[in-house]
Amino acid sequence: MSIPITRKLIHLLRVRGRAVRRRGEAAHRISYLVGARSGHESLPVDVEAISATIRRALCLGSGRPEHDALTKLEEELRRRIALLLPEVCESARHLWPNSIDTHRLKARLDGIERQTRQGLGQGTLSAHVQVHQLARDCQYVLTRHSAKCRR
Repeated sequence: MSIPITRKLIHLLRVRGRAVRRRGEAAHRISYLVGARSGHESLPVDVEAISATIRRALCLGSGRPEHDALTKLEEELRRRIALLLPEVCESARHLWPNSIDTHRLKARLDGIERQTRQGLGQGTLSAHVQVHQLARDCQYVLTRHSAKCRR
């Protein structure tokens, strides 16, 4: 099937931030706009493994975890969030730009990104709080990602 490339379509592609450089790229760009999968594939997401990591992090409150265990869990949560956050942020870009819900979502996602850049802190208590917050943030991002995939 050949789709004729018109000036209007090329203009539409450029407006969406996807300038066509070669004729071969045009088919990928058009399929993206039509809704088909483009050449940019996302990494597979293992929802069960992420959920298990979140459960482990939230169950730490029942004991006195060591700092090494908190460090490992924090690194794992950061990796999980880094995997999910770009896709969730991309889906947020397609929302109505000036709505209150869009503003709240973008503020929450910015807060999650900021939280992932913070360290564990000096003591065990601050490390415990940081891991718990990252677990809640990971839970939120996973929920948003799962809802996006169901649509």
